[in-house]
Amino acid sequence: MAFIHTLAIGRLAVRTVRLVGFAIVLAAVLAINVVPRLGHALIIIRGLSMEPNVPLGSMVVESAPTLDRLVPGAIVAFTTSTGVVITHRIVDGPSAPADGADGTATDGGTASGPTVLTKGDANDGPDPARIPVASITGLADQQVPVAGFLLAWLQLPSGLISVISLLACLVVTEWLLEDVEEDVRSIDETDPEPARGGPGPEPATS
Repeated sequence: MAFIHTLAIGRLAVRTVRLVGFAIVLAAVLAINVVPRLGHALIIIRGLSMEPNVPLGSMVVESAPTLDRLVPGAIVAFTTSTGVVITHRIVDGPSAPADGADGTATDGGTASGPTVLTKGDANDGPDPARIPVASITGLADQQVPVAGFLLAWLQLPSGLISVISLLACLVVTEWLLEDVEEDVRSIDETDPEPARGGPGPEPATS
């Protein structure tokens, strides 16, 4: 009976892992396909500059930025001149003096609009240049630690195949444990239990 109990616990553990795995994969697939249709963007944090508040591998849900929400403390994503997307925190809000003084980005003497000063939480100082508001692509609304790793993995063909294979192995393992448990139960039910106690008294002889 102890062996049957161990098999039952193992089967329950495998089933729990399988159900949790299915739920996580389903949530990731929904996030990839549904969230962008709701007007949000999903950003995967691939660096350490926002540690520990936004750790490496986090998934950040971003919405379209509006000028009134670009305040100190807000986390934004912006695109650099080289096409790299960076997610940093605003430490100084929009500033665009008409005279082109500090706070206004200029290109060849032409003002390009309001700018913000950003900084990575883990960095010692702010970014070297102010960021034009026009370069900001998103404003962070929510973040989910570690979820970015899964999101990036599922977007790779090899990662998707690996996850499907793992879940399939869990299903097969659960079936095997269930079969073994049923076989052991049937053996216990068909085999009579050994007689207990010592031999009975000898019959009387005359």
